[in-house]
Amino acid sequence: MNEGQGEFSTRAAALHAASIVIDAHTDILMGLTDGTTSWDAGAPAEPTDEGCNGQVSLALLKAGGVTAQVFALFTAPFDLNYRPLRPEYAGATQARALAMLAVFHEARHTYADRFRLATTAEAVRQAKRDGVTAGILAFEGLDPIGIDLRLLRLFRELGVTIATLTWSNRNPLADGSSVAKQAGGLSMLGEEAVAELERLGILIDLAHLGPTSIDELLELTTKPLLVSHTRLSDDHRARMLRRVGENGGVACAIFYKIPTVAALVDQIEALMELCGPAGVGLGADFYGTRPAPAEVQTVADFPRITEELLRRGYADDIVRGILGENVLRLYEHVVG
Repeated sequence: MNEGQGEFSTRAAALHAASIVIDAHTDILMGLTDGTTSWDAGAPAEPTDEGCNGQVSLALLKAGGVTAQVFALFTAPFDLNYRPLRPEYAGATQARALAMLAVFHEARHTYADRFRLATTAEAVRQAKRDGVTAGILAFEGLDPIGIDLRLLRLFRELGVTIATLTWSNRNPLADGSSVAKQAGGLSMLGEEAVAELERLGILIDLAHLGPTSIDELLELTTKPLLVSHTRLSDDHRARMLRRVGENGGVACAIFYKIPTVAALVDQIEALMELCGPAGVGLGADFYGTRPAPAEVQTVADFPRITEELLRRGYADDIVRGILGENVLRLYEHVVG
């Protein structure tokens, strides 16, 4: 390595260490709740398409300089045709969500010296100052509330501050992204849910919603929106992402089936073309997404994203925004 490369690596490492870094989506609570991984898990010797050991843990988050990790409460036991994949959870998504919350909150006490809940932007900043990891809770589908919108307040009190209306499935609120060739939109209850989410200060996430649901939600909302894990896939998504960016929202690049860190930054640049430099973040979707970039197999590898962004000539403030400041700004605006 010549001196110039050494200086570059030192500058990239320093910028990453000083930045607030936020990953907007992981499903690791599934494995933590089912006992297939642990908060102290390390990276596997060889990547595998099965299980979730080794992509996200407290040690790996620390190693990757991740300030805040968004943990999804993903409870849908159905495949895209709404057939039970996990019969033990069919009809029991509420119990599943509560079990996940119990696992999360227990970890706050077990690892109090290095892990805490964040429900405000200032709590994330304080975690950065204290050198600990902040956990943000998010619903990936509101199946656990059934048709009772009163439960949104209860889950908000338990720390949930981000929510999608549904996963790819259809539920009483909306159609997801894969339930039909011509997916429907929001139900009347779904429209009420949007208003209640905004009233409670819960950030609405568009990930996995069907195209009609997205269009209707964009017309209803009065606050900017998050897309926690996404890619540019078709013309409708491009139009949606442009509107998200124009309204002050943030779209987060997914790592799934992205072969290299260079290809990941290509995707970030494509999102920037639509949403602007202030409208892009990171949403790895780790756990179950072993086809991750070769150089970014776990959250411990996030500094390599910073290196690639700097290598392409992006200014420090743009890089800090992509790493986490853009998501934090949106979170502060909507949640507090």
